[in-house]
Amino acid sequence: MTTLQEWHQRLGVPKAHVEAIIHNGKPTGRYKAIVEDLPCQTLGIAPDVLDAYYTYNDALLEMIIDGKVSQDLDSCYGRFHIKALRIAMLLASVAGNTTIALNHWAYAQEVVEQWRLMLHHLVDTAEGTIALTREEILEDKIERALDRHGAMTGRQLNMYIRGYASREINGALDAMTKAARVTMTVEGKTRLYALPVDTTSQQASLEDTNMDGVPF
Repeated sequence: MTTLQEWHQRLGVPKAHVEAIIHNGKPTGRYKAIVEDLPCQTLGIAPDVLDAYYTYNDALLEMIIDGKVSQDLDSCYGRFHIKALRIAMLLASVAGNTTIALNHWAYAQEVVEQWRLMLHHLVDTAEGTIALTREEILEDKIERALDRHGAMTGRQLNMYIRGYASREINGALDAMTKAARVTMTVEGKTRLYALPVDTTSQQASLEDTNMDGVPF
């Protein structure tokens, strides 16, 4: 008997039977399957595995906080440690163990790290670009934040953009303002930054409207 067959037998086969569907005391000619639930089987987690689990999660979160990961991948990085634990659980169960051991976790983490590497390869291939510099990544984050939330101050942007110091954000805003990639307006002592208005699309919209304000 193979390992997979042995695992199947240990998990058990649910008992099932077929019953006729009765309506108002008369058979309907239809039937339903009644399947009994299997007993829940539990696995313990060795203390060193639990430590490795939290250490791996902390390392992934550090990458997000330090700005080493695109915000688009934040949710993926937030689940990698859970996927690794699920793989380790399957390995322990297939092996017939009652506890997830460190060797199960080590193999599982290696698998998930390969998934993480493939994810970045996929993103790089889809973008078709050379890796961006830290400054270029910051400018992209600023544009996306302004597009999503509208005009904001440098301090507000600092709340949305993680992994960058306020001086870096302010420096990027100055450079982007000079390059006309963002606009800056002053309200009292407050500087508000926003994406430039697309005057071309506005003009096209006006040209599609007649003198009475009714679209042609």
